[in-house]
Amino acid sequence: MKIIINDIFFNDSNLSVLHVASGLGSIDSKSIFIGLKFPKLTEVLEIHGEHGNKISELIDRKYSDYQNFSEAVICNPSIEYDLPVESLRCPLIRINLLEETGQTLECEVEIDNGLHTDDLFIKMRDQVKVEIESVSRTNYYQDLYKYFHDKSVELIDCFRYQAAKELLNEALEYFPNKQGFKINLGLCQCELEEYSDATETLNDILKLDNKCYLAYINKAILFRKLRKYNLSIINLKIAYKIDICNTQAIRELAITYGEMGKTKKALQYAKILLDAEPEEEESYLILGFVYERMGKYKKAINAFNHILNEINPFDHWALINRGKILFEKFDETDKALYDIKLAQNLGNPFANELIDEINNEYL
Repeated sequence: MKIIINDIFFNDSNLSVLHVASGLGSIDSKSIFIGLKFPKLTEVLEIHGEHGNKISELIDRKYSDYQNFSEAVICNPSIEYDLPVESLRCPLIRINLLEETGQTLECEVEIDNGLHTDDLFIKMRDQVKVEIESVSRTNYYQDLYKYFHDKSVELIDCFRYQAAKELLNEALEYFPNKQGFKINLGLCQCELEEYSDATETLNDILKLDNKCYLAYINKAILFRKLRKYNLSIINLKIAYKIDICNTQAIRELAITYGEMGKTKKALQYAKILLDAEPEEEESYLILGFVYERMGKYKKAINAFNHILNEINPFDHWALINRGKILFEKFDETDKALYDIKLAQNLGNPFANELIDEINNEYL
């Protein structure tokens, strides 16, 4: 049976290994205690080369710390040391391989080879459980948080909202109070047109924090998708009052007024955004969007050209918007297809639909 070792313990002068109690490793093999003086450990460390040598050095160093600790306890039985539960206060030192070396160890063991459940195993298991449940600032939790955060943002950036939603629901099982995960969950639900769920998620955030800027922004986007523009504007103005230095509300006000057909108001906010962030691609994207809504197509193309010529030649939103105008308003099909196919290669979610529309018209 192949197992993944994460936790190594000292008890008296012996080494013990605990597998998977920290939730790492194969899910079909739960908390396993591989007896005292684990006979395969030396062999495993040798197989793992440099990583094994690093762990051997760590074990030697920890064992020296353990001996000093044991002597201190013998000399002063009333000594206080940092374990969270009274019943666990004993000479038991843990090495968490993932936290301390960045890796775990793989090992083959016989199913009946020294697998035990005894008092020491229970103590080891409980110590790991208490550490993980009570100390959310450990490296393990920091790494886990970073994984959930980075991966969910990556999925959202790639428009994979269903996968991001599933990951965020899992993240919230570990980090139920992390507002950022809840915000992104509401965003995904909104993009998946799960509007009731999105509303509930965002309202739950605001019940706990009625000054949450991003919750109001996302509620405004939700209302805009439902064409409830007045409610969208109300939420955006609340967000703007909460943080007048943040430009997201200004951006969304320009978009919402543009969709409402109130193009003069939209242009006013688009120019405020451009003055605040003159070097940002998004400022010119919003300006181009507003000009397109106003029917000023050359000015819209100039805004998209500025992005592609001066800021980022691979901005897929600028490419697809320029291509759409070139096709629909100027009948420049070849140039339009070039832009839209490049946007498609860059992952724009609407490129396929536009290419099909162009091909169908000219077939």
